[in-house]
Amino acid sequence: MKSKQSLVALAALAAVGGFASARQSCDRETGHMNRALNAGGLLANIDAADLNTGNVFMHSHGNALRVCGQAAVGTAPAENDLIRLCRIPAGAVIDEVAVANTDMDTHGTPTLAVSVGFEPVDSAEGPTADHAYFAASGQTILQAANDGKVYRKFTPKKFEKDVYLVAKVTATAATFAAGTLYATASGRVEGIK
Repeated sequence: MKSKQSLVALAALAAVGGFASARQSCDRETGHMNRALNAGGLLANIDAADLNTGNVFMHSHGNALRVCGQAAVGTAPAENDLIRLCRIPAGAVIDEVAVANTDMDTHGTPTLAVSVGFEPVDSAEGPTADHAYFAASGQTILQAANDGKVYRKFTPKKFEKDVYLVAKVTATAATFAAGTLYATASGRVEGIK
């Protein structure tokens, strides 16, 4: 077997192109250039602790889901108003929600607060609305610009019917400023019953 230095030289010759014999020689000596360089301590791998266990299996046709939306709010919302952020399709299991926004309460002591939940697209079909399923009443995210608050402290929820991801106003703004909410609901698709 050749030394590390000669393997590196062969790899360099092979990399500049046209040196098929150098590439073949390197492959013949080690079975593969990268394996030889890695085994020789020239390349390092840094692996996440959950590299092989952290990802959930994805079926052959893909079942990951990510729905996004944004809502421009031009006038001050009243208490109990719903801001519909995006539509979550039937058959989805949601395990994470993220909300970002512009500053929508510019007062020195802001008061605007919301909860984050869901509302059925068709109330006759269900499910029953839960406006605080993903985040309880009193969320202060709209009181200042927010690059993205992630909510994961809930049991993943499967929806058999289409629903809207909503922010429900639980306290009005002291000094409202028109702005935009951006939302993402993530999870997987299992299909409906």
